[in-house]
Amino acid sequence: MKKLLTFCLLVATAFNVNAQTFEETVKYINEKISCCSDYKDEHISCSIDGDIKWYSAGKDHRINLFDLLPEDQNLTYVVFNSNGIIIYDYTSSFYVRFKISGETETLNIFPVQADAERVCKALLHLKSVCTKRNDPFDK
Repeated sequence: MKKLLTFCLLVATAFNVNAQTFEETVKYINEKISCCSDYKDEHISCSIDGDIKWYSAGKDHRINLFDLLPEDQNLTYVVFNSNGIIIYDYTSSFYVRFKISGETETLNIFPVQADAERVCKALLHLKSVCTKRNDPFDK
């Protein structure tokens, strides 16, 4: 009886897990940018090793999710700050930014904080399904 209950619990859990794949997460982020951001025609491209590329403000941008700096608690106007992914609230516009080596790169601007937070959480999930590139000289 105990084995039967355990088996039923495992089967029920397996069918309730809805983890998004790498591709689904990138698609979700781009759909959120298209529908909900100030710059709807900007999209990201991402590789499985965490490289993200996008075009904004007349130039190409590139970051790696594994190069983001940890949270800085002394930032003003910050409403979300997790693992180097930040939302600034500046004049009721929510800037999704990446913190890298003392600087920040803006991904996009959202008029609604909840949409910006969804994109940030999706970016954090994206990092969890990416694989950090190994340095060939680490051996």
